[in-house]
Amino acid sequence: GTKMLNFLPEKNTKEFVPPSACVFNEAAAELSTLVGKAMYKYDICKGSFTSVINNLHNSDLTAIALDGPRGRRCFVGCGNGDLLLVNYMSGGVIDAVTAHKMEVTCIISIQGARNTIYSGASDGSIVISEEHKGDVHVHTTTENTFGEGVGIQDIKVAQSINILVASSTGTH
Repeated sequence: GTKMLNFLPEKNTKEFVPPSACVFNEAAAELSTLVGKAMYKYDICKGSFTSVINNLHNSDLTAIALDGPRGRRCFVGCGNGDLLLVNYMSGGVIDAVTAHKMEVTCIISIQGARNTIYSGASDGSIVISEEHKGDVHVHTTTENTFGEGVGIQDIKVAQSINILVASSTGTH
């Protein structure tokens, strides 16, 4: 009876952080989501968690696209504007390039002899990059597409008529 213990309430569960982006890899039958600095993979057939690839980059991961139907590599956008080429299975970063000044909001990849990567960002820029044999190079940058301070929400490409369509995050 001489010892007094003081118990303080402590939170045992982690905060829920919603994924910033996800992609379905049909070849692997996996759904990959980006949460913070990690990529989480889920097996669609079994309905279970498969693996996690931690610390892909020093800033948050914000956008993802596969490099083609086989899905062996993926392009990942980061919160600081970097684009990463990542080995989908191992999580190894093959190449990284600074493409934007702010958070990458969307990425799409068009497969061909050289992969063409279209990315949009919160700073309103659209960047067209090219990947060949593991090297990513920025080709074209369009700044303030919808005016100063208006970011890019999504990008679509119609290859048959050579047109790029972008939507903004707001109005100027």
